[in-house]
Amino acid sequence: MAGSNDSKRHSESLRLGLALAFLAITLLFASVSAAEEAGIRIRVSSVSVSAGSSSEVEVSMEGEAGTAAIAFIVDYDASKLVLDSDPVAGSKVEIQAPSHFQAASWVGSDRTSLGVVIFPIAKPLRALQPGPLARLRFRTLSSAIGLATIRLRDISAADGRGKSVNVTDVEDGGITVSSSLGLRSDESIRSEPVPSDEMPAQNPSHSLILPAAIRFDDESARWRSSLDLFNAAPNPAAVRLILLPSSPGAARITRDVLLEPAASTGWSDVIRDLFGIEEARGALLVESRDEIVARSSTYQLLPNGGRLAQSIPVIPLDRMFRSGDTAHLIGLERSDGRTTNVTIVNLGFAAATFELELLDAAGKRLGVTETTVPPGQSASDFPLLSAPGLAGRSGLAMNIRSLSDGALFFSYASTVDQRSGSPLFQSAR
Repeated sequence: MAGSNDSKRHSESLRLGLALAFLAITLLFASVSAAEEAGIRIRVSSVSVSAGSSSEVEVSMEGEAGTAAIAFIVDYDASKLVLDSDPVAGSKVEIQAPSHFQAASWVGSDRTSLGVVIFPIAKPLRALQPGPLARLRFRTLSSAIGLATIRLRDISAADGRGKSVNVTDVEDGGITVSSSLGLRSDESIRSEPVPSDEMPAQNPSHSLILPAAIRFDDESARWRSSLDLFNAAPNPAAVRLILLPSSPGAARITRDVLLEPAASTGWSDVIRDLFGIEEARGALLVESRDEIVARSSTYQLLPNGGRLAQSIPVIPLDRMFRSGDTAHLIGLERSDGRTTNVTIVNLGFAAATFELELLDAAGKRLGVTETTVPPGQSASDFPLLSAPGLAGRSGLAMNIRSLSDGALFFSYASTVDQRSGSPLFQSAR
C-alpha cells in the first residue's frame, strides 16, 4: 500500500506542478485577444530499436486553434525504458517549436511519469504551428523485449488569452524493443494457463539456444522437432523465438509469445506449427527478460505411427563459445553402421570463420579445414568428415575455433545409427 500511496502522491504532484505553471501562463497572456474556438489532436510517434540502445519519440500536434501553450503528463513503461538522466530544465525534453517557445519538465522518484509544459517566452505572442512539439529521449534496458507503451494524459492547452483549447483526439505511441540480434516480430501468440503437474522442466534461463531444430522428409525418414515453454516468473513473460536456418541465404524468422504466470505452451512440430515452414534445419534462439523453462526433442516418425525420439538440451546463452574458445566434440564416427554429422551455429552479428581440426583416437591430426558461417545461420555436412580415408573409423575427436573477432557460436554433433535411425546428440564442451 505504501508504494501505491507514493505513486498516487507523485501523480498528484505532477498535476499540481502543471496546473501552477499553466495558471501563470494564462495570467500572463490575459490581455491578448481571443483566438477562434477550435480543436487539436495530439499524437506520440512509434519507433523500433534494439535492446540497450537510446531512442527518441516525438510528441506532435495537428489542427489549428491558436494554441499558445500546452501541458501534459507522459506515462512510460519503466520496466523497459529509462530517461537518459534527470530531465532538469528540460534537458531531456528537446523542444521542436520555434525559438520563442520554451519547455519545462518534471520527473518524480518513481521514474514512470514525466510532466511537460511548453509556453512562449516573448511578446507579441505567436501560436504553436501544427507539427512536432517536443522530442523525448529514452534508453531501452538491455533485458527489455516487446512493446514499451508511451501514453499522454492530463493534457491542457490554451490560446493566447488563456482560454482552453479543445483536445479532440490523443494517439498513444511507444518503442518496440527488439532482441540483441536486432530482429523484429511479426506475430503474437497468447497461451492459456495449465495445471502445475503438467509443467515441463529443464534448464531455466533468460536466453536459451536450442541447437538443433529440424523438419524434413526423405525416402528413409521423416524428422520433426518439438518445443515446450513454461513461464516460471510471477508476472506475464514476453518470449521471443528466432529460427536460425542452416540453408545459405535463408531468412531468419521471429515469433513472439506471451506467457501468463505459471502458464506453458508447446508445439509438437515447432517449425511448421509456429514458423509455418514445411522444411527447414537450423537452431532456435529463445529470448526473454523473465525466467523461462524449456525442453525439446527431435524425433523420427515411424511407419506404424510411433516416434523414435531423443531429448535435445536447451542451453543457456551464457554457455556459448566466443573468440578465443575451443569447442571439443568427441566420439565421432564414420562407419558402416553409424555416421556423425557436425554443426556450427553462428549467433554473432557478423559472418565468422571457423577452423575445424579432426583427430584420431591417438590424438594424431587427420585433417584441418576452414569454413565461414553467415550471421544467424548454421553450417554442417563438412567434407572433412566424409573423406574416403575415414571409412570404418570411430573414436574421432574435433576441435573447433573461431578465427574471427567478436564471435559467438555453438557446436554439436549428431551420430545416427543407419540401421535403426536412432540419433545420439552431443553438445560441444
